[in-house]
Amino acid sequence: LDFGRVVVLQKSTKYITITNSPDAEVALSWSQETGIRFAEGSSPDLYIDRPAVNSLEPGESTVLTVYYIPLEEGADSGSIIFESNDPDYKERDLMITLAGEGVKPDIQVCLIDPATSAETCHDDPAVAKLAVDFGMNDLGESTSQDFVVRNIGVFTLTLDAGGGQAGVDFNTGISSEYTLNPDPWSGQLNPGESRQFTVTYQPFDGGADAGRVEVTSDDPEDSVVVIELLGNGLAPKICPQPPFIVDFGSIMQGTTSQKSYRFTSCGNQVLTISSLTIDSGNHGFFTFASSVTTPLDLSPGEAFDVEMTYAPTQLGSHAGKLN
Repeated sequence: LDFGRVVVLQKSTKYITITNSPDAEVALSWSQETGIRFAEGSSPDLYIDRPAVNSLEPGESTVLTVYYIPLEEGADSGSIIFESNDPDYKERDLMITLAGEGVKPDIQVCLIDPATSAETCHDDPAVAKLAVDFGMNDLGESTSQDFVVRNIGVFTLTLDAGGGQAGVDFNTGISSEYTLNPDPWSGQLNPGESRQFTVTYQPFDGGADAGRVEVTSDDPEDSVVVIELLGNGLAPKICPQPPFIVDFGSIMQGTTSQKSYRFTSCGNQVLTISSLTIDSGNHGFFTFASSVTTPLDLSPGEAFDVEMTYAPTQLGSHAGKLN
């Protein structure tokens, strides 16, 4: 019984059918504990799941399950001894020979220097991690980085993440300012085969954009190789305070409630707030708690709190807008 080549730490399963001939005159039986066992010297990477029964009437069958889970590269062998009351094997036990080979697909992911074509690879002991900093970019300006995925092992490498994510893909939730060319990909690479990709960063607003490329494969030692990404759009950016609503709740008619709402300059250039107004509709129950002077400049990281008042003189629900 030959399992062939099996990726290290993965399981291959084979089935052996045990049948008592319909022409037999008595039941075929064996010891549940020792009737089916490995011969001395068999590889510890081989396992068996014994049948639930240990006796077969004429014509009946059962199944013996054999597993091979190689822990390291190299050939493995062993034998299963089947000791029963079969008179044909009274003087000698029935022996089933097993063989298999543990193999490793070996992934290599490398960043390619755009000027020299030199490579920085994840499996280089001198490389702590793969990371790309696209630096500061004007809005609409695109910057790219090439990388290559190789199979440097002796067995087919399968790239696939499952769950709707490709083997070479961005992390979930990454900014759409990053694109991958060709598209996210799942597939197989034969030994010595490679596939090249390009990550492009093109910001459409200011601020930092972080993410990563995840290369997921069946390499038992490097199941996920990560390329960290960082880029900055060179522009001011306003970040309103979530959840983007100011709820004054329920208050008595003729009373006043005061709330604040925060805006933050989250870009990397000075943010100018040129106008700030409240639209209270026809009722006019929402107002600024104090005067607001515009234009207002906020440096990167600086925040501004707008104080607002709700003073209803009529019953009912009321809405307004801060513009």
